[in-house]
Amino acid sequence: MTLKEQADKFHELLDAQIEAAKGDRYSRYRLVELTKTKIEYFKKAKRNEEADALTEKNKEYPDFRKLLIDKALKRKDSQKAKELCHEGALVAKEKRFAGHFRQWEDELLRIAEKEKNTEDIRLYAVKLYFDNRYDMKYYRKLKDTCTEEEWTIRYEEIIKKIQGPGMRGGYSEVTALADIFKEEKQWPRLLKQLQLTRGSLSLLNAYAPDIIEEYPSEVLDCYEIAVKENAKDTGRSIYNETARYLKKIEKMEGRFERVEKMLSFFRKEYKNRPATMQVLEKKYPM
Repeated sequence: MTLKEQADKFHELLDAQIEAAKGDRYSRYRLVELTKTKIEYFKKAKRNEEADALTEKNKEYPDFRKLLIDKALKRKDSQKAKELCHEGALVAKEKRFAGHFRQWEDELLRIAEKEKNTEDIRLYAVKLYFDNRYDMKYYRKLKDTCTEEEWTIRYEEIIKKIQGPGMRGGYSEVTALADIFKEEKQWPRLLKQLQLTRGSLSLLNAYAPDIIEEYPSEVLDCYEIAVKENAKDTGRSIYNETARYLKKIEKMEGRFERVEKMLSFFRKEYKNRPATMQVLEKKYPM
């Protein structure tokens, strides 16, 4: 069999697999990978026009649209790259693919950064920050475009929006505010945020180390409240966690006084929970 015959046989087999994948709505990944294989073959065979045509034909799939965007940027044709991004965003919106929609906005941000287009960087950085669960990467990209004076106003606007009536006010918003206060070294506001979220040990573990030296007593108060709230749940894992946090508080405070009071509270409050008492007595025998 000649090389040409081998190539024709390979294409015939590949095309048959591609057609089979098209008929199966669960085989999207397989279809994309098979098409990539064909494009790579064309490129290695110096059949670039066929490779480009096949990429263009399949641009409804993000992998191939991304290839076209990268190629446009390599040619320094940012306008074409933007058009492909906007078109991709429309397709994602029509098909309700939220993740792909954000992907094209991410690409538009990347293009704006290449062009040093401050207006567009700000536009997409803000949008992506709020659409991506307050990802600080976008917050910092926005910050990089502002003077110190501009930023003082800008980040307060972001805080107001997070706190606004249209937002969910859930754990994501709480951590978003805490992240901003940490980023801007707004320590009193970070403390206030921790004090408002009574009972969140995960939040304390994430942010307390930043302010424990400045506000040791206040942070320990937060831990005491959170440990007591957490101990209301039942289960041996909860009881063991309570004991671990008592040890942590003792270490943080450097003395036993607070823990001793907490132990008195638990012994009185949960005297009818033998498993709780058993765990605590093991760690802190009377």
